[in-house]
Amino acid sequence: MPIQEIIGYFVFISILIATPGPANMLFLSHGAQYGFRRTIPVLGGTMTGYMLVMLGGGVGLLQVLERVPTVQYALWGGSVAYILFLSWRIYSAPVQQLPAGGQGAEGPAKDRALRWYNGLIVHPLNPKAWLMAITSYAQFYQVERGFANV
Repeated sequence: MPIQEIIGYFVFISILIATPGPANMLFLSHGAQYGFRRTIPVLGGTMTGYMLVMLGGGVGLLQVLERVPTVQYALWGGSVAYILFLSWRIYSAPVQQLPAGGQGAEGPAKDRALRWYNGLIVHPLNPKAWLMAITSYAQFYQVERGFANV
């Protein structure tokens, strides 16, 4: 893979990973409540879940792209439009203030740190994760190289 493609892919993934999504908000919230060490298991589960999304999206999508290469442009356009829509929603969302004392209406959080299996379901249920997988394949997969040489 040429260095320009590697740099492009690195920039692409860095931007998508840094944008706030359900997993980022989960890590922020859980880390603030329980600390870094108790957040590691849920992080591991989330990473495993995303690998499953990439595998599922890649195997099925790459087969479609090999058979109908023009689908790549439709996926690319739709993915860009959806990312822009999510960005606008995040930008225009109202800011909510916590009541005095920094606790929500339910009071202090119960000591129920999430586990690995809780993190496993975050990305398969996350449309942004599927969008990231599909966008990355649509943007960087080249039919000429074939399925095995992504």
